Amino acid sequence: GVEIDSDGTIKVNGQTVNKVMVDGKEFFGTDPKMATQNLPAEAINKVQVFDKKNDGETLTGMSDGDQNMTINLTLKDEYKNGKFGQILAGGGPTGQWQGKGNLNAFRKKAQYSIIANGNNINEAAFSFRELLQFTGNMGMSNPRNSSGSSGEDQGSFPVSRLVSSQNQGINTQATSGLRFSQDWGEKFSLTGNYFFMYYSPYTNSLKNRQYFLPDSTYFYKETMDEKMRNLSHRLEVNLKWNPNSKTKVTFDPVVSRYGLRDEVVSHLQNSSSDNLNSIGTFSSQKVKTNNWIFSGTGSFAKGLKRKGRVFSADWSGNYQPSNTGLDLENKINIINPDTFFSRPATLQRWTTSTGTHNEKLKLAYTEPFLSRWLAEASVIGGINQSENTREVLSYDSTTFQYDIPEPNLSNTYNSQFGFGTFGLKAKRAGKKLNFSLGAAWQQSRLKAEIPQSGTSILKDYGAILPNAFAEYSITRFQTFQLNYTSTFRPPSVTQLQPLVNNSNPLYQQTGNPDLNPQTDHTANLNIRFFNPAKNRFINFNGGGTYSVNGIAQSQSINELGISETKAINVKGNWSANGQITTSYKITKIFLRFIYEPRVSLSRNMNIVNQLENPSLNLNVRNQLRLNFTPTDSFEVNLTGGYTLIQSSFQDAKSSIQNRYNASTQITWMLPKGFSLSLDFNY
Repeated sequence: GVEIDSDGTIKVNGQTVNKVMVDGKEFFGTDPKMATQNLPAEAINKVQVFDKKNDGETLTGMSDGDQNMTINLTLKDEYKNGKFGQILAGGGPTGQWQGKGNLNAFRKKAQYSIIANGNNINEAAFSFRELLQFTGNMGMSNPRNSSGSSGEDQGSFPVSRLVSSQNQGINTQATSGLRFSQDWGEKFSLTGNYFFMYYSPYTNSLKNRQYFLPDSTYFYKETMDEKMRNLSHRLEVNLKWNPNSKTKVTFDPVVSRYGLRDEVVSHLQNSSSDNLNSIGTFSSQKVKTNNWIFSGTGSFAKGLKRKGRVFSADWSGNYQPSNTGLDLENKINIINPDTFFSRPATLQRWTTSTGTHNEKLKLAYTEPFLSRWLAEASVIGGINQSENTREVLSYDSTTFQYDIPEPNLSNTYNSQFGFGTFGLKAKRAGKKLNFSLGAAWQQSRLKAEIPQSGTSILKDYGAILPNAFAEYSITRFQTFQLNYTSTFRPPSVTQLQPLVNNSNPLYQQTGNPDLNPQTDHTANLNIRFFNPAKNRFINFNGGGTYSVNGIAQSQSINELGISETKAINVKGNWSANGQITTSYKITKIFLRFIYEPRVSLSRNMNIVNQLENPSLNLNVRNQLRLNFTPTDSFEVNLTGGYTLIQSSFQDAKSSIQNRYNASTQITWMLPKGFSLSLDFNY
């Protein structure tokens, strides 16, 4: 039931593997690809697959519903006490290059590794998850944790452009890392790794669009040239102490530094349908960011005398100071039948200093009662603090300095979001049926102030957050699992800050201090059937989310396409999805079929020119994969897929996209250590 995608993603019976360990220890953090792409196959003795339990689950013996599919690679004895490694290098006639290597020195209670990887042929040297870890934006990897904002502050870190650059343009990228792991007896272990990343994408793009308003249409054209350079460092340490079988202590501090240099030159033009009226802009932006991240997690779990009686404490913290500088040049041309107007270029220097500080502590106590029942009481306290200072100075052509203050664009905004939660939960652990039911009361307060204007905001929120989990196992290989959670998400500082950002004259943004937090109610169903004897499986994942006080964007657009955007609360945002993964193997002809249909449907409220225009978005994907493996040394993979994307609006035509994809991968292991491989993607 194990399959590996072309990008290295590993799935087991349709479930994505979240972590790969080596002899029970993390290998360069939590990215599964680090181990599978840096260890030689001949070093592996066994591949163990399991759903890794946290310390609380281990001590109580009851699942909490979180799935953490994990693979543990056990090494052969000669590799557990020895040195091994590999080097790969290649070049092309027009400057293409690629290099990769690793060296490992393993002993019975110690492991040391060095890895390096780099190229300029758009082959990922690191994963999307690593990219977010370096920039301190891991929340983006989970849509439920996203801020809901579609626009970024020009004076802040351009996360969306950084992420999108992975899939376009020409990228030069490199990583290197050091790792060590040491056991002291059976009770204490220390694992640490240092990681360095260099990332430099170059992108040139052209966009042509047509927009339809109720009484007019206009055309939009954009050309953009972007050069980006990133240097990042991360030091991570994992400490584990188990003084006895019922006490588990962990502490995982992380220190990261992220540096960015980004240069963007763009030409934008909006034209009326008859091309008689137009507005065009030239923009040059040079961004320089230095970002530090100090974060960590810690946990303590103690099993008491009675089985199932457990006290636990979990802490997480994050402190992130950031400084961003932006040199901005804007020029506007307006053309109509009567006049031609060209505004002198605007030259500005933006300096943004941001400091965020987040802390959360959870205390929980479980007590067994009756037969197979547990009661859990928990208390959670946390605080999210943010300070955002932006100073904008215009260029003075007489002094040749940036020394003209722009008070309408400059501001200081401080916010503090504190919350306390008290929860109760009842759990039952049976031979076939496990379930839990609980609820938490969360009381929170948002304080914000703008010192220059004397403006302050004080809001109190209260919410009941229910949760439920049920798991029924017909057999070890046939299970049903249902999980329901509710989450409370406050607005971001950028969404709240009542400050206009007009660095792009065609797209102006402002915050909304009256914005309320968003509450998401999410339910997920997972059904798994696996036949190990016949090597067949079918896996269904489905669920949905309904948002209360959903955060969306209100947009006002005039006839020339100049828009003003502000975050607002809306009603009726929801999403639903379902996916089936099934695999069937015909042993006689060495052929495996993997079929994966997926459908998602979502409703989003759009506000354009003060009018509600909800959209219904449908995404249907069908994908079939054939795997032909007549021998251990020869393998053929064929993949074909079709995707339909449709967005239906209340007051406009539907948008329909049809996408087709096909790929072929052939691998042939030849004698004397040679191999031949071919891959084709369409």
